[in-house]
Amino acid sequence: MQAAERGRSLFDARNRFVGSYDWALPFWTHGQNWYQKALGGWQLSTIWNFESGPYFNPVSRAAFGSGGDFNADGQRSDRPDLPTQHIPTSYSRTQWMNGAISASAFPLPTTIRDGTLPRNYFHGPGYARIDAGFAKKFIIKERVTLQYQLQASNLLNHVNISGVQSSLTATNFGQASSFYPTREVQMGFKATF
Repeated sequence: MQAAERGRSLFDARNRFVGSYDWALPFWTHGQNWYQKALGGWQLSTIWNFESGPYFNPVSRAAFGSGGDFNADGQRSDRPDLPTQHIPTSYSRTQWMNGAISASAFPLPTTIRDGTLPRNYFHGPGYARIDAGFAKKFIIKERVTLQYQLQASNLLNHVNISGVQSSLTATNFGQASSFYPTREVQMGFKATF
């Protein structure tokens, strides 16, 4: 059974891309007309974060003799046996929201032993987020400037699942139970003098 305990870290994601850039928009940076001063000199900043899902471990939190604690060690988070039929190890975001896996797919050990389902066998839902900021500094007088900023987190309003129920005894097993925040936009002004 020690082979079933080998696996990658619970917090490991198979693939991750994080990038950022700042772009000073190249037009009318030194314009003299009012519209050139208003429309030129803006700066765009973004942060891109994409990663595949973390690992997902089905467990039984029931007591020994009640469909859980299969090895009778007093700990109630034991993994069941590996399904006898082939099932995918990863699912789409929509499948996770609707309940990707059925608890009935996992046979429970009938003798006192650890389950045969390897640790971190399934991959949970992925994550995608783009944050952006738009800023410009306006010179009011020689020593007075006003900076305007518009910031958006999760700019594309992508639904990111943050929790999938892993307890085999839960009625919503294999289904998303929470989500990361949706798009948030804020703007502000800063005066320096």
